[in-house]
Amino acid sequence: MSQHNEINLVLGLNKDNPEQKVHFTHQSMIIYPKHLQGLTNDYLLSGTKESKTKLDLLANFRSEVNFWCRDHCKSIYKIEEIFEVKGIRVYFSTFDDCVAFEKTHDTIVPPQMPDIIKKIYES
Repeated sequence: MSQHNEINLVLGLNKDNPEQKVHFTHQSMIIYPKHLQGLTNDYLLSGTKESKTKLDLLANFRSEVNFWCRDHCKSIYKIEEIFEVKGIRVYFSTFDDCVAFEKTHDTIVPPQMPDIIKKIYES
Protein backbone atom coordinates (compact mmCIF):
# COMPACT_ATOMS: atom_id res chain seq x y z
CA MET A 1 0.00 0.00 0.00
CA SER A 2 1.25 3.46 -0.85
CA GLN A 3 2.29 5.59 2.11
CA HIS A 4 2.29 8.93 0.32
CA ASN A 5 -0.28 11.21 -1.12
CA GLU A 6 -0.38 13.80 -3.80
CA ILE A 7 -0.06 17.45 -2.91
CA ASN A 8 0.09 20.70 -4.79
CA LEU A 9 2.63 22.80 -2.95
CA VAL A 10 4.51 25.52 -4.82
CA LEU A 11 7.32 27.17 -2.88
CA GLY A 12 9.91 29.77 -3.73
CA LEU A 13 13.52 28.67 -3.73
CA ASN A 14 15.09 32.02 -3.16
CA LYS A 15 13.73 35.09 -1.36
CA ASP A 16 15.70 37.31 -3.72
CA ASN A 17 14.17 35.67 -6.79
CA PRO A 18 10.41 35.20 -6.27
CA GLU A 19 10.01 33.86 -9.79
CA GLN A 20 12.07 30.76 -9.03
CA LYS A 21 9.61 28.20 -7.66
CA VAL A 22 9.46 24.45 -7.00
CA HIS A 23 6.33 22.39 -7.37
CA PHE A 24 6.11 19.57 -4.82
CA THR A 25 3.71 16.90 -6.01
CA HIS A 26 3.98 14.16 -3.34
CA GLN A 27 4.52 13.88 0.36
CA SER A 28 5.31 11.11 2.78
CA MET A 29 5.77 10.93 6.53
CA ILE A 30 8.63 8.97 8.04
CA ILE A 31 7.72 7.74 11.49
CA TYR A 32 10.00 8.38 14.42
CA PRO A 33 12.11 5.58 15.92
CA LYS A 34 10.46 3.93 18.93
CA HIS A 35 12.44 6.00 21.46
CA LEU A 36 11.04 9.21 19.91
CA GLN A 37 7.41 8.18 19.49
CA GLY A 38 4.63 9.74 21.54
CA LEU A 39 6.41 13.02 22.25
CA THR A 40 4.36 16.20 22.56
CA ASN A 41 5.18 19.86 22.03
CA ASP A 42 4.57 20.57 25.72
CA TYR A 43 7.03 17.88 26.77
CA LEU A 44 9.68 18.99 24.30
CA LEU A 45 9.37 22.60 25.45
CA SER A 46 9.39 21.71 29.16
CA GLY A 47 13.12 22.41 29.44
CA THR A 48 14.01 19.28 31.38
CA LYS A 49 17.31 17.52 30.78
CA GLU A 50 15.46 14.55 29.29
CA SER A 51 13.38 16.76 26.94
CA LYS A 52 16.55 18.51 25.75
CA THR A 53 18.10 15.12 25.00
CA LYS A 54 14.99 14.13 23.04
CA LEU A 55 15.17 17.41 21.08
CA ASP A 56 18.77 16.59 20.18
CA LEU A 57 17.74 13.09 19.09
CA LEU A 58 14.93 14.56 16.95
CA ALA A 59 17.42 16.90 15.29
CA ASN A 60 19.76 13.98 14.61
CA PHE A 61 16.94 11.95 13.12
CA ARG A 62 15.93 14.85 10.88
CA SER A 63 19.56 15.14 9.75
CA GLU A 64 19.63 11.44 8.89
CA VAL A 65 16.51 11.91 6.76
CA ASN A 66 18.14 14.87 5.04
CA PHE A 67 21.35 12.92 4.34
CA TRP A 68 19.35 10.09 2.78
CA CYS A 69 17.34 12.49 0.61
CA ARG A 70 20.46 14.41 -0.41
CA ASP A 71 22.21 11.20 -1.45
CA HIS A 72 19.27 9.44 -3.14
CA CYS A 73 16.72 11.91 -4.48
CA LYS A 74 17.13 12.84 -8.13
CA SER A 75 15.03 15.97 -7.80
CA ILE A 76 14.23 18.63 -5.22
CA TYR A 77 12.78 17.63 -1.84
CA LYS A 78 11.86 19.52 1.33
CA ILE A 79 11.80 18.26 4.88
CA GLU A 80 9.17 19.97 7.01
CA GLU A 81 10.60 21.98 9.90
CA ILE A 82 7.45 21.99 12.05
CA PHE A 83 7.29 19.20 14.66
CA GLU A 84 4.46 16.72 14.24
CA VAL A 85 3.69 13.99 16.77
CA LYS A 86 3.63 11.06 14.32
CA GLY A 87 6.74 11.76 12.29
CA ILE A 88 8.50 14.03 9.83
CA ARG A 89 6.69 15.17 6.70
CA VAL A 90 8.82 15.13 3.53
CA TYR A 91 7.76 16.77 0.26
CA PHE A 92 9.00 15.53 -3.11
CA SER A 93 8.93 17.13 -6.53
CA THR A 94 8.79 13.70 -8.22
CA PHE A 95 6.78 10.56 -7.63
CA ASP A 96 9.85 8.34 -8.12
CA ASP A 97 11.79 10.02 -5.30
CA CYS A 98 8.81 9.59 -2.99
CA VAL A 99 8.51 5.89 -3.84
CA ALA A 100 12.26 5.32 -3.34
CA PHE A 101 12.05 7.04 0.05
CA GLU A 102 9.16 4.84 1.13
CA LYS A 103 10.89 1.65 0.05
CA THR A 104 13.76 2.27 2.47
CA HIS A 105 11.99 3.91 5.44
CA ASP A 106 9.07 3.20 7.78
CA THR A 107 6.42 5.62 6.60
CA ILE A 108 2.75 6.31 7.15
CA VAL A 109 0.20 8.20 5.12
CA PRO A 110 0.64 11.81 6.26
CA PRO A 111 -2.32 13.14 8.21
CA GLN A 112 -4.03 16.26 6.96
CA MET A 113 -1.60 19.15 6.95
CA PRO A 114 -1.96 21.12 10.21
CA ASP A 115 -3.26 24.67 9.91
CA ILE A 116 -0.01 26.10 11.28
CA ILE A 117 1.88 24.58 8.33
CA LYS A 118 -0.76 25.65 5.80
CA LYS A 119 -0.54 29.25 7.03
CA ILE A 120 3.23 29.30 6.61
CA TYR A 121 2.98 28.31 2.97
CA GLU A 122 0.02 30.52 2.15
CA SER A 123 1.93 33.69 2.96
